[in-house]
Amino acid sequence: MICILLGLSLSLCALISRWKPGIRAFFFCLGQTILLTAPLAGHLQPDLFGAFPTVDKSGSIAFYLDGIHKRVLLHPIASLSDPGARLIGVHACHLWITEFFDLFLSTAGAFNIQGILYPALGWWASAALARRFDTDWPTAIALGFAFGMGLHVFADLNWYTIEKAAVFTVPLYAYCLVRATNPQPISPWWVAGAWVLCVLINLYFALVTAIGTVLFLLAVPSRKALQACVATALAGLPLVIYQWALMRAGPQPADADAYLHLRAAQDVLNLETLTWNRLELWRSINPVLPIAAAIGAARSLSKTTTQRMIGLFLVFTYLSLGPFISPGVPNPGWQELQSALPGLWRLSEPEVFFQGSVLTLIALGAAGLGRGRRIWLYPVCALLWLSLVRTHAAYPGFSEFHPPKLSPSWQQQEKTQHSWRTSDTVSSQRTESPRDQASSHFASM
Repeated sequence: MICILLGLSLSLCALISRWKPGIRAFFFCLGQTILLTAPLAGHLQPDLFGAFPTVDKSGSIAFYLDGIHKRVLLHPIASLSDPGARLIGVHACHLWITEFFDLFLSTAGAFNIQGILYPALGWWASAALARRFDTDWPTAIALGFAFGMGLHVFADLNWYTIEKAAVFTVPLYAYCLVRATNPQPISPWWVAGAWVLCVLINLYFALVTAIGTVLFLLAVPSRKALQACVATALAGLPLVIYQWALMRAGPQPADADAYLHLRAAQDVLNLETLTWNRLELWRSINPVLPIAAAIGAARSLSKTTTQRMIGLFLVFTYLSLGPFISPGVPNPGWQELQSALPGLWRLSEPEVFFQGSVLTLIALGAAGLGRGRRIWLYPVCALLWLSLVRTHAAYPGFSEFHPPKLSPSWQQQEKTQHSWRTSDTVSSQRTESPRDQASSHFASM
C-alpha cells in the first residue's frame, strides 16, 4: 500500500503544469519505478534487496563498513599503500552515496534505496537524452524506460555491487555532451563534471563515455565539441593519474591472461547465444526499443544524425563482444584498444560497452519517431517489462542481511595474487552469481 500511494503521488506530480517538463518527467519516472519495484520502497530495511551474501556484495559492503571510501578521499597519498584502495580504485568514492543514506537508514536500507534511485535516474536521464533528438516527452519516457529499467540493471542489483546499477551516469554525460554542442550550448564544464561523476561512481562507465566522446568528436568535429572534450580531459586527468598510480603501487590481483580468459571473455555480448552478460538479449532489451529504432532509422536514413548513430551502435556493439569474437577467434579491435590503453587488461566486463549501443537505439528511435505524443507507448513498455523482467530469475528478491567482515588474511592473499574475500563464515554461505561460478577467486574491480 505504501508503494502504491507513494508511487501514484509522485507520478501525479507530472501533471503540475507550473513545473518544468524535465522536473515533471523525473517525478513520473521515480513514481513509476516505486510502483513497478513494489514492495521495495515499503521494505527498505532490515533485509537487503537482492541475493546475499555474494562474493561481490559481501566484499563491497565489508569494505564500506571498513571505511575504504573515507581513506581514499581524505588520505589519497596514504591510500597508495592500501591494498583495498588499490583493488577497488578511485571509484570507491561511490560509497559516499551509501554513507549519506546511512545517516537516515540502516546499512541495508542505504543500499536498498539506491536500488530505486538508480533505475529511476537511468530512465529519466536517457529520456532527457532522447528529447535532444527532437521527440516529445511521452515518447522519450517510453524509449528511456528500456535503458533505466532494463533486466541488466536489476541483475546487477541482485548479484553484484551497487555502483554497477548506476547506469544513469552514461546518458547523463551523453546528454551534457549533446547540449554543449547545441546552438545555445551549456558550459563545457558541465560535461567535465558529468564525466568526473562517472569516474567516481563507476570507472567502467567512465571508459564507455570516454570512448563515446572520442567517437562523437570524430563524427561531429566542431569547436564546441572540442571545448567539451578539453574541459573533460582537464577535469578528469587528476583522477586518471591517481587511478594509474593505484594500479602501479603494488602487486596486481591477477595476471593479464587470467583476467582475459576468466573474466573479460565471459562478461560479454555473445552473438552465438544471443545473451548480454549471460542474460537473454530478448528479455534484456524491451522489444519496443529495437522496433522503434528500426522504424526511426528507416524513416531518417538519409539524415547525417541517423548515419552517425548507426555508426556508434556498430562500434559499441563490436567492443562489447570483448577479446574474442567467438571461442578461439580473437577480436582484433579489442586487441588494438588494449594496446592503446595501458591497464585496459583490468577491464573484466566488456559488456558495459553495450550500454552505449542501447543509448544509440534510443537516439535512433527518438530521431525517427519525432513528436507524435504517443502516450500509449509507455503502458505497452510497462506491460512487457512485467512479463519479461519482473518474472525473470535474475530479478532481485530480499535476503537477510548480516554485516560482513573482512577476513584478517585478505591482505596477504591479495599480495599473492588472490583477491580479497570476506570472512570464512560469509564465504561458506554465499550465494553464487553467474560471475562467481565462472571465476570465484576474483572480486570485481
